[in-house]
Amino acid sequence: MKNLNWRVALCAFVFCGCENIVIPLDLESDSATLDVDEAVLRAEADLCADEMSENCMVLKALDAHDGTSETPPKLPDEIPTILEIDMDNDPATPAESKDIKQWLDDSGVMSAIRTRKAIGADLTNKIQANKDSIQDVTFDTVTFNWQENSLSFETMDLDFFVGMGIEADEDGKYDADALITDGLVTKVGTIRAQAAGDTGESEVEFTEEGKALLNDAIKSLQFVVAVSIPEDAEIDLDPDGDDLLVKPAGLATVSLKTRLNFTVATQAPGGSSGGADDTAANDSAEESETSEEEAGE
Repeated sequence: MKNLNWRVALCAFVFCGCENIVIPLDLESDSATLDVDEAVLRAEADLCADEMSENCMVLKALDAHDGTSETPPKLPDEIPTILEIDMDNDPATPAESKDIKQWLDDSGVMSAIRTRKAIGADLTNKIQANKDSIQDVTFDTVTFNWQENSLSFETMDLDFFVGMGIEADEDGKYDADALITDGLVTKVGTIRAQAAGDTGESEVEFTEEGKALLNDAIKSLQFVVAVSIPEDAEIDLDPDGDDLLVKPAGLATVSLKTRLNFTVATQAPGGSSGGADDTAANDSAEESETSEEEAGE
């Protein structure tokens, strides 16, 4: 999965006593794309890898159901829930009644769109302090920002994971499937379902220990978050209940957003310098002013 760099808008420092400062940071990840169109295209190609297979025959019958056929065969925009299919091309034998909703599950089409994404976050160059000087991190909310959404179906609740001490592969990417399967990331919350075509922000609802686990990850300054469609979640392709399934299609562009407050030690006992000194504060303040000027332009 793509290792996304995090944009950080560094706000003004708020001093709280002679030894600590509070650094507020607005974080939003770079955009990630959930491409269902591409996933369905791959699934359709797999179904007809063997053109004589039963799955390919079903797909061809569905493709021709609306009176037109494509090469290679594709799922129609409206999919019947039951279809009579002549599996042996023999008019002397009766057609076979096929439960298409069940076939979509059994053939692997639905599992193909159960995407998982992992995002690497590195804050070591974003906050002028080493992790040993960070006393605390607090945040109010974490939101999943649906910037664009052309998905043809309502998403289900998504599982939200976090992990630390995870190295990217040689391409700087993270394998979300492996991280979740191997237990290298821990579920910390749930992102509520988003209606088909809707944009906006969905707030993460944390588990009992979820906020504390995310706090620990943020304090480490390098961590990974992942999002997954639960394996037992049912994707509703028949929202109108008219026995016509909507073809899973479209894509969504999403990001994660949060406001963090880092409490950082500025002076160690005995007067020695901590991880965030006056120079760092000035540098960070200048960075904030520059960002504001650029935003104004």
